[in-house]
Amino acid sequence: MRRNIHITPSRFHNASRILKETNSISSLNIFDEILIVALGDGNLPEHEKIDSKRSVWRVPLHTFGLKEGKFRGYLRYLEWMIKVTWYFGFRKKVAMVNSHSIMDLHIAFLIKLLNRKCKLIYDTHELETERHYFKGLDRAIMKFLERILIRSVDHIFVVSESIAEWYRKTYRLENVTTVRNIPSFDRSVKLERSTIFRDKFNIPENSIVFLFQGAFSYGRGIEIILNIFKKLSMDHVLIFMGFGLLQEKIKEISETHSNVFLMQAVPPSEVPKYASSADVGLLPYENTCLNHYYCSPNKLFEYAISGIPVLASNFPDISRFLDKYDCGWKAEVNEEAFRDVIQSLNKEDIKKKQLRATDTRELIGWDLEEQNLLSVYSKMFN
Repeated sequence: MRRNIHITPSRFHNASRILKETNSISSLNIFDEILIVALGDGNLPEHEKIDSKRSVWRVPLHTFGLKEGKFRGYLRYLEWMIKVTWYFGFRKKVAMVNSHSIMDLHIAFLIKLLNRKCKLIYDTHELETERHYFKGLDRAIMKFLERILIRSVDHIFVVSESIAEWYRKTYRLENVTTVRNIPSFDRSVKLERSTIFRDKFNIPENSIVFLFQGAFSYGRGIEIILNIFKKLSMDHVLIFMGFGLLQEKIKEISETHSNVFLMQAVPPSEVPKYASSADVGLLPYENTCLNHYYCSPNKLFEYAISGIPVLASNFPDISRFLDKYDCGWKAEVNEEAFRDVIQSLNKEDIKKKQLRATDTRELIGWDLEEQNLLSVYSKMFN
């Protein structure tokens, strides 16, 4: 049996990129089994079947029974690492192993070492060693690990061309391919603009509705846009749709400012229907690290697929996309710059960009992006 495993140090609840990639790989009929190997926590099922070829194995861990704390986190990770390495190094043969982060690259390396002719794919969702929460000794260890192990990797996939260039220059590599994290959607289904937000929150017709969709995390400019909209009237409405660390802060401001609203996240398939009822999408990433500066976030593409223009940070890959398709505006990442653009927009300007975003929708999509991925696999297993 030819087996492909994808390692992820998460509970694998809804990792859309891994699901898209494994579905694309499955279509090539190279592998008999594609298995996503994740963390077991006793809540989600240990074994989960996705389709005839793909399934999830959440490795059961005894360390989940220990008292909460950082020490438990280390023990849990160590137990998971040993179990995964032993199982796929000695019990089950593997034809290809995909590492999806620096946190599991060494596990994938050991599995390759123990499986003759096994291919190793480093499929990074970020610029791994340049994320803002890796600091000091942790960052030094991660950089050392990546530099040592990268030479054993057969191919590297990244999410933006700037990140691809960084890997090529930093490690003097050629085997790097960009596969942007563009959502999968049915292009044949005509985009229908909804009025969900206006109906739900009783927003006046003449108001301009701005949407922040996604994770409410630090470094994504949430505090910047909150400060802006706190000083604006109902002419400019801000809606947050998602969840995360800053949710309570957003909720608090939404309760004291009539032009700020908060609603829960919706399933990925429902995002275009909701987002299309906004006028402008917001993507104010802050330059907190090189990973942010070189990002090409899926939210950028989700807004275009929803037919709405985006006001985004003036970063290299975001700017390249907006310049190519003329489907939004760029601003330096500070309160004054974003406020100036927000206050300058009118319905006519937005309508023009909405038409460009709708045109862009026809030119992007996972069905197009996956070709970069499939080309590499086809050559590798020809």
